[in-house]
Amino acid sequence: MTLRTSAASAKHLRDLNERTGALVVGRRLFDMTHGWGGRHPMDVPVVVVTHTVPDGWERESDSFVFVTDGIEHAIDTAKAIAGDKQVGVNGGTIAAQVLEAGLLDEVHVDLVPTRS
Repeated sequence: MTLRTSAASAKHLRDLNERTGALVVGRRLFDMTHGWGGRHPMDVPVVVVTHTVPDGWERESDSFVFVTDGIEHAIDTAKAIAGDKQVGVNGGTIAAQVLEAGLLDEVHVDLVPTRS
């Protein structure tokens, strides 16, 4: 993915990519993005929490792992994939599930200034 940004934002994004080893997202986001065309823009493995593996996708690949048995297993899977790096969690329902399960260690919020 190519985009234009300030030097400070570019550094922030590079640092985020370097410390992230895996992401956990829900099936709805996966479907909305059409599986990011086969690879997430951050170029890290994505664990997708779902009830069923989507047609045409393998349960596990180097890009996506579909977990059908709950958020706890999804987080465990993502941690194993990430190794000593961080696991990123999608906001919304997935973040709420992780928080309610007591599996969220930190929350990072990026604020972006806008002009009116």
